[in-house]
Amino acid sequence: MLVDLLSLVSLVIDLQIDSNQLRGLGALRMLRVFTLLRVERDWRICNPLISVLVKEAKLLGGAVAIAMTMLICCSVIMFYVEAPSNPKFGSVADCLWWGTTALTTVGYGDLYPESAMGRLVASITAFLGIGLFALPAGIITTGFRLEEERRLQRKLSVPLDEEMSPSDGGIQDFQLELLRGIQRLEKKLEGLEHKLEDMHGEIQTLKTDRHKA
Repeated sequence: MLVDLLSLVSLVIDLQIDSNQLRGLGALRMLRVFTLLRVERDWRICNPLISVLVKEAKLLGGAVAIAMTMLICCSVIMFYVEAPSNPKFGSVADCLWWGTTALTTVGYGDLYPESAMGRLVASITAFLGIGLFALPAGIITTGFRLEEERRLQRKLSVPLDEEMSPSDGGIQDFQLELLRGIQRLEKKLEGLEHKLEDMHGEIQTLKTDRHKA
């Protein structure tokens, strides 16, 4: 309801406001983007991502702490190495900006070291930046794999005679076939169990008749 209301507001703005009148309100047209939330509401696309982020919050927090420590250390080292000969690195704030662009391997080029020691520090920082993003990427990838295993385990633990919804977690075809195969196998085992019970009862009856004879 709220998403539809926001979209309606943006439509009314388009119809009522001229191009030269209150042009600043034209930015409210971006409210139409909120209609994408209806897709999330129907399909729950972001649920796996949110679940992974919540479960791996401690590891991701540790990765962020490592990143901040690396940023501060590299920036401070660059400040003491480069500031005496390069006025562009005259403050720790400027060095933090440089450290951010270096660790993210962006390299805008507005700040760059000129001394040999500064370039050495910059090279080390760039290599550290490559590994810096591999750490959270690996954590999230492992989290998705574990989440998929947990989801499949939940599917296998529910009663097999319940019908699976195709939109429930987006279970794949081979997993559905696996569940159906297990269901058929369970029914066959139940039938064999009943037959064994009947055979056991007949054997007991024969033994009783034999003793009486």
